[in-house]
Amino acid sequence: MEFFREHSFVIAQIIGFCAMATAIISFQQKKRKNIMIFQLICTALWSLHFFVLGNMTGCALNGIMTLRCVIYYFKETQKWAQHTVWLVLFLLAGLTAGVLTWESLWSVLPLVGMIISTVALWQQNPKHIRILTIPVAASWFVYNAHSSSYAGMCNEVFALISILTAMWRLDRRKK
Repeated sequence: MEFFREHSFVIAQIIGFCAMATAIISFQQKKRKNIMIFQLICTALWSLHFFVLGNMTGCALNGIMTLRCVIYYFKETQKWAQHTVWLVLFLLAGLTAGVLTWESLWSVLPLVGMIISTVALWQQNPKHIRILTIPVAASWFVYNAHSSSYAGMCNEVFALISILTAMWRLDRRKK
C-alpha cells in the first residue's frame, strides 16, 4: 500500500496513457459498435485514472460514461436500449454526479464535456459522433490541465487529431 501511495501520480498517468490509446483507436473505427467498445474501455480507464489522482468529479463522470457505453452499445440491436429515456437518464446522472462531487468551478468543464459526449454517442451516424465530440476535447483539456492529468491533456490533443484524421479519412465526400 505504501508503494501505491508513493507512486500514485505515476500510476495514474500510466493508466491515463492506456486510456488515451483506446480513445485514439475508438475514433478510427468505421462502425458505431466498435467505437462504443473502445469508448467503454477508455472511460473505465479514465475513471480509474481520476480516482487515483483524487479527482472525484472526473472519476464519477467517467464511471457514468462507462455504463452509458454499455447501454449505447446495444442501441442498434435491442429495442430496450433505443428508448430516449436512456439519454435523459444519463444526462440527469451526469448532472447529479457533477453536483455531488463538486470540487470547484472547474467541475463544470468535465460536466459540459460529459453532456455533449452523451448526446454525441447517442447518434447513430459515426460522422455525427465525430463532429459532436470535437468540443468535448476542449472542455476536458482545461479540466485535465487543472487536475494535473498530463495523460488527459495529451489525450485531448491526440483525440482531436484522431477525430480530424477520421473525418478526413472516413467522412469527406468522395469525388
